Amino acid sequence: MIKVVFFLITFFISLSNSIAEEIDCNQFDKLSAKYVECSALKLKEKSKDLKNTAVEKIDDGKKKFDSSVLKEKLIQFDKLSAKYVECSALKLKEKSKDLKNTAVEKIDDGKKKFDSSVLKEKLIKFKNSKTLSEFMEKN
Repeated sequence: MIKVVFFLITFFISLSNSIAEEIDCNQFDKLSAKYVECSALKLKEKSKDLKNTAVEKIDDGKKKFDSSVLKEKLIQFDKLSAKYVECSALKLKEKSKDLKNTAVEKIDDGKKKFDSSVLKEKLIKFKNSKTLSEFMEKN
């Protein structure tokens, strides 16, 4: 209801502006204050007219968009994109768990190999020795 009243008011205002005479500033001397004042009024009226037509065009565009199929498609796309993001997040989470499990398995295998190797014993012996000759002694 408010939109209809607003539309009617703007329609009548635009009609009254088009029916009214255009202000003629040429009757004044171009260097006088009256000419500047007249030009300012003329410019103000033109800007009001432009504003009103722009507002009407924007309102018409909003109405067309609200009733268009494009709006429905955009709403559906938004829902789909949220679902897509959720699905991608779940896949990424599963993949990261798999990578973590394989990394843990490889680390555990490496620890077992190191514990059973001769290198571990030599490193412990090197750590505990105070001199090189003590390290080089064969046991």
